[in-house]
Amino acid sequence: MKCYSSDSIPVLSKLAMEYTLFDNWRSSVPGPTWPNRFFVHATTSHGYCDDDFRIYSMEPIYKRLTDKGISWKIYHNDLIAQSWAIEYVASHLGNSKRLDNLFADLENNSLPQYSFIEPNYHTFAISGEQNDMHPDSDVGAGDNLVNSIFQALTKSPYWSTSALIITFDEHGGIYDHVSPQVPLPQPDDYEEIKYKYKFDISGLRVPTIVVSPFVKSGFVDHNLYDHTSILKTIEERFALDALTKRDANARSFSDVFSEVPTSIVL
Repeated sequence: MKCYSSDSIPVLSKLAMEYTLFDNWRSSVPGPTWPNRFFVHATTSHGYCDDDFRIYSMEPIYKRLTDKGISWKIYHNDLIAQSWAIEYVASHLGNSKRLDNLFADLENNSLPQYSFIEPNYHTFAISGEQNDMHPDSDVGAGDNLVNSIFQALTKSPYWSTSALIITFDEHGGIYDHVSPQVPLPQPDDYEEIKYKYKFDISGLRVPTIVVSPFVKSGFVDHNLYDHTSILKTIEERFALDALTKRDANARSFSDVFSEVPTSIVL
């Protein structure tokens, strides 16, 4: 029931004050990491709300982007990307690169139109320090990761036309005094596989910041969003059809932009 001081997470704190902060952004599922991440990729977790490993066959946003000729990449800091559990992503591993490639692409003017960044979930000798801010890892490492991406982006030619979205898949067990009981549309592929849950309410609030030269400085948006708002915004930006009823009815955050960004980095 406590929070970190601005001295503990100076980069996130500064970005929250200088760009646009969302204080009613909710995780898509009142549950753990994996289903909420799948809602970011595909606006559904295919009826599952656990972290068990399995192959997921639902259509992700990446297929829609590919079909429309929109470039995309997943940059993963860990040895293995969690998004590879989605069948389509695993079948297009050429679009997945280690995080170092993000900085190279920014320097070489080869950043795709949509980029998704996965942090390091574990501490191994090869992959380095865990920096996903998951309890009980050091949040400072995650703050440093955000800083390295922000610094590289702002020094690149893409900064003047881009938007960086910083969010968290779920609340990590942190207390929230605001109820998660917010009705949301069920995904089209909902079926009660294992749980007595109909995917019809939101999860708890998670911090979200949009960093871009196109957003208001020091602005706090109080409107209701969930992770599918990211895909709704992408669909509006690139003229894509919705994946499920959830993103079709989600609120995009396009209104926070004074101009439409060319590149989106998440």
